[in-house]
Amino acid sequence: MRRKPCGCSLPEQGEYRSHIYFRAVEKQTALGEKDKNEAEGISINIKTVFGISIPVIIREGASTTAIELSVAEFNRDPENPVLSLVINRTGNMSVYGELSVEHISPEGLKTEIGKVKGLAVYTPNTKRNFAFKLQNTEMVDLNKGKLKITYKTEEGKIYSESLYDLN
Repeated sequence: MRRKPCGCSLPEQGEYRSHIYFRAVEKQTALGEKDKNEAEGISINIKTVFGISIPVIIREGASTTAIELSVAEFNRDPENPVLSLVINRTGNMSVYGELSVEHISPEGLKTEIGKVKGLAVYTPNTKRNFAFKLQNTEMVDLNKGKLKITYKTEEGKIYSESLYDLN
């Protein structure tokens, strides 16, 4: 623990995560009280209980988080082009953002061919393997040019960019 000038403790810098869990509670009946619809003999009574868990993340101090993207595999099948990559995270906090892929032709023409929002790498994980199908690929030649892969926050701050040569 760090100490303030007053001598009281401060939490360590980094990220703290927990969850708030809400659950429906079934109607309670007194023990020994019979249900009016209860039949004689064997019966089965299945009751579903619904709940929701909401993550809560508290961050203390400055982030030392850095991201590096690396392409694991690129399937150029014209019917089903799939990009598989690894998001490597270092530092003291999780990352959350969107991944976009842009095709850059040899002439410099840029075409967006993939976008995924809400992609995260939470602590303590240091990497995430991710694969997704590219879109609008009929408009580009996936055998020429480059793929520009960008991982950024929803506000537009770029965590990492990577170029993949298609030639």
